[in-house]
Amino acid sequence: MKITNFLLTASLVLAMVFTISCGGSKGFGTIYYSESGQPISYTHLVYGDRAYLTIEMPDGKVWMAQNLNYVTKDSKCNPSRCDRYGQFYTWDDAMNVCPAGWHLPTKEEFDAMIAAIGGEDVVGKSLKAGIGWDWASYSINPNSEMGIKLASEGKAHLVGVSMPGHGENKYGFLAMSGGYSDADGKFQNVGDIGYWWLASETHADSAYVRALYNYDDEIFKKVKEQMIAQGNLRSNKLNFVVEKDLLYNVRCVQGEAPKPVAKVETSTYVTEVKVPPPTVEVPAVAAKVETAPPVPVKAEEAEPIKDARDKKTYKTVKIGEQTWMAENLNFNAKGSKCYDNKPANCTKYGRLYNWETAMKACPVGWHLPSKDEFQTLVDAAGGAEVAGNALKAKNGWAWNEEANISGNGTDNYGFSALPGGTYHYYILSSSTSYYRYFSGGNFGSWWSASDGGDENEEYVDDDYAYDLSMGYRSGKTYITADGEIPNKGNFYSVRCIKD
Repeated sequence: MKITNFLLTASLVLAMVFTISCGGSKGFGTIYYSESGQPISYTHLVYGDRAYLTIEMPDGKVWMAQNLNYVTKDSKCNPSRCDRYGQFYTWDDAMNVCPAGWHLPTKEEFDAMIAAIGGEDVVGKSLKAGIGWDWASYSINPNSEMGIKLASEGKAHLVGVSMPGHGENKYGFLAMSGGYSDADGKFQNVGDIGYWWLASETHADSAYVRALYNYDDEIFKKVKEQMIAQGNLRSNKLNFVVEKDLLYNVRCVQGEAPKPVAKVETSTYVTEVKVPPPTVEVPAVAAKVETAPPVPVKAEEAEPIKDARDKKTYKTVKIGEQTWMAENLNFNAKGSKCYDNKPANCTKYGRLYNWETAMKACPVGWHLPSKDEFQTLVDAAGGAEVAGNALKAKNGWAWNEEANISGNGTDNYGFSALPGGTYHYYILSSSTSYYRYFSGGNFGSWWSASDGGDENEEYVDDDYAYDLSMGYRSGKTYITADGEIPNKGNFYSVRCIKD
C-alpha cells in the first residue's frame, strides 16, 4: 500500500529539528520540537493511503495532529493545498468519516481539551502551528472602550499593530488555518481562521464548529470581551453554530463516541445526566415480557380560523388537548420576510419573523407556543426521535440523497409542517457578520415564546429563545436554544396555538 509522505508537508516542516523513529504497536514514533524547543512525541495512524500524526493531549485523549485528508464522494479540498489543510466535509460526512476506533469530537470533548491546556486565554498560542497563518493587523480606536481599557492596563501598544498569526504548537496539535468552503467549493478565510466540525447538533440542519483565529490570544480576549458586552457573543468559547451543508475540516479523537445524555430541566437552566441502561424485570417463570403499546393521541380537524387583520383563513387541528394552526402564519407584520424575498414562498411556507415580532404576530385568541407546549406536541407525536416524521407534511420536503429516501413525513396528526427555511444571522469575527437565507425546502424552525439559555449552566440570558426544528434528513425534532451567537435576531416560521 502506498503511504503518502507526510513528513515533508508544509504543516510539519515547522516542527522538524530532527526525528527519532522506533518500533511500536502504532507503527512508529516520532519526536519533534515545538517552536519553543519543547520535545513532542508523536505516534502515527495509517488510514486509507495516508499516515497521520497523532498526539496525546493534556486531557488524556489521543487526537489526530493533522486535519483528516480522506477523500469521500462529497468532500472538497483547496486546490494545491490538500496536503496542508486536508479535506473539507459536510457535517453528515464528518460524522462518518473518522477511521474505526476514532470519532468526531463533541463540543464538550473539545472544550475539555482546551480547559486542560490552560483555557481560552492561551488556546491560540498553544494549538496553532508555527507556520501557515497570515499576519493579523489590529486597528482599535484609542478612545474606544477597548482602547481605553488597554491603555489603563499598560498595553496601549496593542491599539494598532500587526503581528504574526501563528502559534507555538506547544502540545503538538498543529492547528492550521484552512478556512471553510461553501457547497460550490468557494473557500473563505483561508490563512486567517481554522474551523473544525463538532459532533454536537443544535438543530435539524445546524451543528457546532470550533474556530481558531490568527489574532494574538491577548488581544483576541479583549475583542471577545467587547463582543460579549455588546451582546454579539454569548461566551468566550468560540463554538459557532453553522449550516450542516457547509464544509469544514475534521480532527478525529481516539475511542468510542460519548454516549447520549438525557436533559433534566429546572426553572433556570438545563443540566445533564447520563442515560442509564434500560432495565426490565422479568418474572422467573416468564419466557417473554411484552409492554403495552402507547395509547395513541387523538387528532382531529378543527374549525378554520379567519385572521381579522388581513382576512386570511388558516386550517387548524386539535392534537390531544391542544389546538394548533395547521399552516405557518402568513401575517405581513412589519419586518417579516418571505424566504429569498420571493412572495411565492410566503404563499407556500408563510412568513419568517424575528423573535420580538413573532411574540406579537399571532391573532387574537391565539399565541406563540411556549417550549413546554412544543414539548407536549412532540411527546404526543411519539417523542423527539420520531415526531418529525409524524408532524411533517406528506409533500414539500427535499429528497435525502445520503439515505436515498424522501424527506417528507407521514403527517399523522394533520400538523403539516413545511420547510420554510430561515433568515439567519452569523458573526464570524468582531468585524464580519451577515444575514443569509438558509435551507428553504430542507429545514423548518418555529419560534417558541420561551427565553432560553445554553445547555451549560454558566450563563442564561435574554438574547436567546427556544425553537422547534426539523429537517429533511431524519424524522427527529429538536427543541433548543443553543449557540454562542444570540439567536433572537434570526427569522423563523411561526405556528400559533389556541389560548
